Amino acid sequence: MKNKFLIILILIFLSKNFFGNSFYEMPKNSLSGFGSNYLGMLGTGKKHYFDIAISSEYTMDFIQISAGDYHTLGLKADGTVWAWGSNRYGQLGNGTYIDSSIPVQVIAFLPENFPNYYLPLDNVIYISAGAIHSIALKADGTVWAWGDNRESQLGETFSSSELQYNYAVQVHSLIGAGFEDIIKIDAGTYHNLALKKDGTVFAWGSDDFCESQGPYCKDEYMSCHYPDIVSGISDVKDISAGYRYSIALKNDGSVWFWGAIGCEKIENPIRFENLKNIKKISAGDNHFLALDKDGSVWVWGSNRFGQLGEPLEVEFLEEPIKKDNIKDVKKIFSGPFGSLIVKNDGTVYIWGTCMGYLNSNGGCDIEINPVKINEILNPVDVSIGFNHQIFLLENGELFGRLDNYYGQLGIGEFGYEPSPVHTIAPLNLIQVDGGYLFSLGLKDDGTVWSWGYNAFGQLGIGKTKDELLYSLVPVQVQIENVKQISAGSEFGVALKEDGSVWTWGSNDENQLGDGSKNNSNVPIKIMENVKKIAAGNFHCLVIKEDGSVWQWGWPHSNKPEKVPNLSNVIAVSGGKEHSIALKEDGTVWAWGYNGEGQIGNGKKDDLNYYSTPQKVLNLENVVAISAGDYHNLAIKEDGSLWFWGERYEKNDTYGWINEKFEAVPIQIQNIPPISSASACNFFSLLVDFEGNLWSMGIGHDGQLGTGDSFSLLEEPVKIIDTKDVISSGCGSFHSFAIKKIGLKNFLIK
Repeated sequence: MKNKFLIILILIFLSKNFFGNSFYEMPKNSLSGFGSNYLGMLGTGKKHYFDIAISSEYTMDFIQISAGDYHTLGLKADGTVWAWGSNRYGQLGNGTYIDSSIPVQVIAFLPENFPNYYLPLDNVIYISAGAIHSIALKADGTVWAWGDNRESQLGETFSSSELQYNYAVQVHSLIGAGFEDIIKIDAGTYHNLALKKDGTVFAWGSDDFCESQGPYCKDEYMSCHYPDIVSGISDVKDISAGYRYSIALKNDGSVWFWGAIGCEKIENPIRFENLKNIKKISAGDNHFLALDKDGSVWVWGSNRFGQLGEPLEVEFLEEPIKKDNIKDVKKIFSGPFGSLIVKNDGTVYIWGTCMGYLNSNGGCDIEINPVKINEILNPVDVSIGFNHQIFLLENGELFGRLDNYYGQLGIGEFGYEPSPVHTIAPLNLIQVDGGYLFSLGLKDDGTVWSWGYNAFGQLGIGKTKDELLYSLVPVQVQIENVKQISAGSEFGVALKEDGSVWTWGSNDENQLGDGSKNNSNVPIKIMENVKKIAAGNFHCLVIKEDGSVWQWGWPHSNKPEKVPNLSNVIAVSGGKEHSIALKEDGTVWAWGYNGEGQIGNGKKDDLNYYSTPQKVLNLENVVAISAGDYHNLAIKEDGSLWFWGERYEKNDTYGWINEKFEAVPIQIQNIPPISSASACNFFSLLVDFEGNLWSMGIGHDGQLGTGDSFSLLEEPVKIIDTKDVISSGCGSFHSFAIKKIGLKNFLIK
């Protein structure tokens, strides 16, 4: 004690006398983030939403466009097809699963062209994007498809939930079914329609609500594997596919429907009697538009998101009504949650959820009155995705607006940061953790900060989602004197200096531990005498002062309960469906589900739940642990890193991604000694003793920090060439690194 006091006196003397009027500034910490920034969870102060229409520099002589949920298609005048945006299911059709913010060319599988099987898809005259698949019509009347095939959207006799194609394949019907001379196609969410020259309609894909409606559509998977004729309707001139239904326009101007409308299932096409002289139809996810010859617009279906332009008290319209406040319309377009019209004077109006301009908080409102899009005039084609819109003008210019998370606006940038960027989080954060679309940070003064999504009150600032749906900048949580934080999927946990545990956010799985199912937008006290905390996806773990472990949330109780047969614990970590604990003797114990070998007992039990902790095999002298969704990490005294659970590797033969399972821990090679590790959902972050940050695993949103949107790293890769990282943290789609700011000695005042 005397020596410490003497050192302090010497420092004070030096700072005041030797260096004059100066002081010694302690080093500070800054935060870097990478990965998804969809709702501002990187804390950079910006969100990649553009409410004004942004022009794409990649205008390529397009004559038609079509938007899926998170991807966009463009058809060029030369008959080639180009795509951009999300490619997780191969819906861009360029032979990869890598997202693209610029147009890439769709290729086709042509077995007759041996050995050049894969050539550009050409001679296309019409395109249509489904939610996560795409289809195209060629001039010879053949139909081609690519992307997700879990509902047989690609027209093949497969039912595997894993199957998808990242290149175009020809859609075949059964022999003799007459699937030729197709003149128009339309992709719904998970099914497709095709219109034949003679006015007959074909359908294939999802058929759980009869939207495909054909004799070959009835099987245990409720999918129509092959295109088949829709019975009960003929003389059709236009078609449109929605979420769980289909509509058709006949030459006599009548409109017909089959599939699901509200809670009713219609197997055979029925006519809307009050719709006459209709010249155009358009189906959204759960609503409809029709345009008559007088330029009037008719709407019906769901109005949950304001997509009918009616007050929200009107939840559903079974019969079409005419919109008296909308006249002189020449084009109509429907999206998942909104509607768009082009009037005779070329002006564009839009209504529904997240369709107009952003509000003062940077969020999207429900617009029940048409909002004029000022930047667009006389578009020749328009398409609406999940949260984005694409406009094609007469001069060939391409414009996009709103969500650009996957690069679906085609402007050459993404809505995420694949390389580390500085955040605007407070300096001197000592811990950071990420949940599902939100983040938490703990400052050295005991204050807690949050940013990102707030739908369940997970920002902990006392505001509901109606008051603040998300925050692009860090805001202070209503709690102080905190020494540890942890973020679950949609909730937060904090441990105060006095040993009390506090929770806030979503409580649908009892994760707040207060015995109720009520969400809370402010921290609530749960228990005392605690020394460590950890949040899994939907459950909490705490270590009490006596070394016992307590848990609550899914699949446990709604209040804290003691974990049996577990004592002398010094660290805990929660995954998605399992938990792990580190004991004083350096052994690791695990309990919960074991479908991916995450228990580490040498088994892989898909349905077995271990309520009593099991000793993890082959692990001794462990000093740190971390649980991801389905995998775990452990660091031994010598700095070696050990892994067990689910991991991924690339199949070089087919380009697929294979899952592997390590039911017993294995040592990760080709990496220096590790000081800290974070196991995330499907990836991991590591910090070595020199302060370098490493990542491994699979990431679709840039969260591995490699500079690429999609990365599959079978072995650890160094992602930040610096020696200043002191710890890391991660959420579902984003990552963080806490770095030391360079030391400044004796700054002059």
